[in-house]
Amino acid sequence: MNARKTVKTHIRRLKSGRVITVRGYTASYKVAARKQGSGTELSDLARKKEQFRIIQRSNPMFDDVHTGIRAVGDIMTFREAVDTLKDYSDSDYVYPDFTNKDAREALKRGTVTIYSSYPIKAGVFVSPSRMNASDYAGGGKVYSKEVPVNSVAWIASDEGQYAPIK
Repeated sequence: MNARKTVKTHIRRLKSGRVITVRGYTASYKVAARKQGSGTELSDLARKKEQFRIIQRSNPMFDDVHTGIRAVGDIMTFREAVDTLKDYSDSDYVYPDFTNKDAREALKRGTVTIYSSYPIKAGVFVSPSRMNASDYAGGGKVYSKEVPVNSVAWIASDEGQYAPIK
């Protein structure tokens, strides 16, 4: 079996929840992704893969027109998203109610208040800008929630999809 097929087979086995051993290493996709609560922190890639799985299950993207997460590679950590604008001023953020300074403070705290025009649950698009959510709500209700910064699969520093790993 060639290397590509071997990797795909192992990934399929891992996603099915089976524990496998490859070259002396034991791995379990679901177990590794859920160890967060046990004091073992997830790697960024493992977190992104689990968040993508959550998004695919709850609010997948089916077109290539709208902004959204279609692959693991579309997901950024909050630090990655903020660092894309590290050399920019606050005027480079789309909405003035969430600035570069606010983003840096959220990184230090490890939490951020997110807003959405929909009740906040897995897969819902969220923003740290109340003004952004208000625009999407079109005068309707805006929902908010204080969450760990890593519970959002970030598309940019001001937009993402809520994907908490339990």
